[in-house]
Amino acid sequence: MYRALVQVGDDGQVALSEEEVHHLVRVRRLQPGQMFWGLDGTGQEFRCRLEQDHGRWWGKVEEVRKQRQPLLKMTLAQSLVKRDRFEWILEKATELGVWEIVPIITSRTEVRLGDRREQNKIARWNKIMLGAVKQSGQSRVPLLRRAVPLQEFLSKETISSTSFRLDESGGTCFRDLLSQHGGSRKSLLFVGPEGGWDDQDRTIFDQYSISPVCLGPRILRTETAAVAALSILQYELGDLCEETGSIHSKA
Repeated sequence: MYRALVQVGDDGQVALSEEEVHHLVRVRRLQPGQMFWGLDGTGQEFRCRLEQDHGRWWGKVEEVRKQRQPLLKMTLAQSLVKRDRFEWILEKATELGVWEIVPIITSRTEVRLGDRREQNKIARWNKIMLGAVKQSGQSRVPLLRRAVPLQEFLSKETISSTSFRLDESGGTCFRDLLSQHGGSRKSLLFVGPEGGWDDQDRTIFDQYSISPVCLGPRILRTETAAVAALSILQYELGDLCEETGSIHSKA
């Protein structure tokens, strides 16, 4: 059943954007009376019936699906990288069930955003994540924060024992470290830029006791490292092995 982002009124009527109407009616070829899943982006799901009247399309709620809370709330603090790679990270991190994404500006960050450019980027990034939510059968769009310098982010963030930074220069084996945190329900993961962390970044991390971890003897691209680490987090602390929450490939 197709999934669409909706706004649900108190009367159970479902408002659809022009874009969602296009996908439901023109692309998916749904007819009045057929059903689709409506998502409000916060985790609620609604089984809806498509309605039409004098050229206007909307939906009617038939059933509310119980909201399913994730076992692990993952925050990905990802250094800004070039457009295609960052967008790929957003898509795959969303598919893997990330709770929140924070674009981080580090000493070696090559991408710089002005206010207007950042607003355009955020709109595009949210659209990419929404597409990934629909494809992967989830009901919540991850929270995407504005880009922020590393020092500023850490100065305002609550640091827990499951806050880690991937570091190509070495660190504790990620899997071994996670085995000590089996009861954790939150995790904060830092992934560096294409050139890796520099000494200034590492000094900042040490100030806030962010543990360095490694993914083995290979040096991975930043986008590969992000997906690999999130997969490990979901496997060790999340729901990657749940039968009802298993991940299926889609051609």
